[in-house]
Amino acid sequence: MTSKIVTTLFLILFQLFVYGQTILSGTIIDKSRHLPIEYANIGILEKGVGTVCNSLGEFNLIIPEDLLNNYLAIDHIGYENTTIKIIKLISQSTELKIELNPSSITLKEVTILASQQVNLGYKPNGDQVKGFFQSDGLGLEGGTLIQNNGKVQLTKFNFNILKIPFESLKFRLNIYSLKKNNPSTKVNTRDVIFTISKADTGLYSLPLVNDNIQVKDNFICTIELIELFGQSAENAEFLFSAIPNKDGFIYKKTISLGRWEKIKKFSLCFWLTGEK
Repeated sequence: MTSKIVTTLFLILFQLFVYGQTILSGTIIDKSRHLPIEYANIGILEKGVGTVCNSLGEFNLIIPEDLLNNYLAIDHIGYENTTIKIIKLISQSTELKIELNPSSITLKEVTILASQQVNLGYKPNGDQVKGFFQSDGLGLEGGTLIQNNGKVQLTKFNFNILKIPFESLKFRLNIYSLKKNNPSTKVNTRDVIFTISKADTGLYSLPLVNDNIQVKDNFICTIELIELFGQSAENAEFLFSAIPNKDGFIYKKTISLGRWEKIKKFSLCFWLTGEK
């Protein structure tokens, strides 16, 4: 049953004008439960300005002066996407309440009778290279095109970590459908969040049995940086295994709500197991 609870996005804003920039600081809170909404994406679409709020729903975002006439976008699974004129935010009170309706998500019961285990994606091999990503801030996201044919219930995600220059960091796993060979709609209907540390260098496996993620066609599997400890997100570097692949694509964006970039003829070594 889809809930019709109306929620509020509660932004406590402080406007500081420094060197032609506006600093927005705020908190995102669920109106009905009066609890923070954690790890929402916030920024200006495809303008290189964005971040991810923390586990308390708090965020800080620097808006360059030449982008003040743009819209602030806010995105999170389970909520309808919203956009707000930045100038409007600045001109209003420091307690701005924006009511949001949850998105309508119908969860289908999945029954697998005569199941067969399948493997999707790309494991490291003798031709592997280093997949390199550099972050401009929280929301760094990188992934790869996964070939698939037929309904598969995903049970495990795996990838090979070459370098973690942090005490620990937190990622969100995203599974996207395809539209014109680019990431489109998220297939997963709730956040899949995991934390790794330097001790996890090497093969890392994440169980997905309880996440009810089903794919039926080709899809894009990504991981998104949402929190880290021990270093600033800016200029952070991550190294994962990748392989040359004439039919492959690597997708990346360097910041939350940024522009997708596509690297041809390579695939990240992301592989998944599932039941068919």
